[in-house]
Amino acid sequence: MEKDKIKNKILDRYFDQVEEPTTIKPQYETVEVVNEVTPTYGPTIVSEGAKLVGNLKTESDVEIYGSIEGNIETSGMVKMVGGHIAGNIKANSVLIRNSQLTGDIESVNVVDLIENTTFNGNITCKDLVVNCDVIGNVLAKEKIYVMSQAHIKGDVTTKIIKVDEGGVIQGRMKMK
Repeated sequence: MEKDKIKNKILDRYFDQVEEPTTIKPQYETVEVVNEVTPTYGPTIVSEGAKLVGNLKTESDVEIYGSIEGNIETSGMVKMVGGHIAGNIKANSVLIRNSQLTGDIESVNVVDLIENTTFNGNITCKDLVVNCDVIGNVLAKEKIYVMSQAHIKGDVTTKIIKVDEGGVIQGRMKMK
């Protein structure tokens, strides 16, 4: 019987505690916001098998594994691997590998066109590294590196150029 009394006391205490309504007051912390907010952006990704029809404008990096029919404008980097673009690219830097691009590229910094890429359009950039087929004119404000598998068919303007054995330029060359 002693055990039953103890058990009942424990149960009574438990139910007394559960049945009593409790109010929790939220605690808010006051934070002063200065007129400056720095947002962080993740990359915009067009995945393999996806097709985007229309223009893409963002401040973040853009990664393309699918296809885009439209222009891309970003203050970040455009990275395309195994994708397809029919449109122009305007970006801080561009890396294209194993892809097809029809349209112009305008880059503040470097453009890398490498490994089984086909490019048809004009390029304006600071530096260019090319190891693929390019049909179009190239304006590299600083330097161009034409690797052994590169074939540029168009006029080339730059300050400094390096051409590996096997690299081909078919067009006029202007050194600034």
